[in-house]
Amino acid sequence: MVITAEKQEFEFYVAGVQHHDLKDVMDELSDGIELQMIPEPTNQYDATAVQIIFDSIEQNGQVMLGYVPGKLSAKVTNFIKHAIIPICEITMLTPEAKPWQQLKVKISDEGEI
Repeated sequence: MVITAEKQEFEFYVAGVQHHDLKDVMDELSDGIELQMIPEPTNQYDATAVQIIFDSIEQNGQVMLGYVPGKLSAKVTNFIKHAIIPICEITMLTPEAKPWQQLKVKISDEGEI
């Protein structure tokens, strides 16, 4: 008997980009760039909130781009805790789109076989 586990990943548009700093670093971003994920358990609206962060050269440090959408935040928080090497990478960058459709990312476990 062979048991195979399906590789878990999440792909979504980053939420709240219009309220954060995506517009300030748009020219530094492109498909395939890795972003950081930082759980924010003290978030007053969602204890499972996860920030999406970019290490900007032009801005000299970390820039908040937005959040994992609320409907996925609990699952993503749990995934980050249990993943071997959790990564978040840009899969689509569309500066001319409406703000909530400008940045799409994929979260997966690079250490998963």
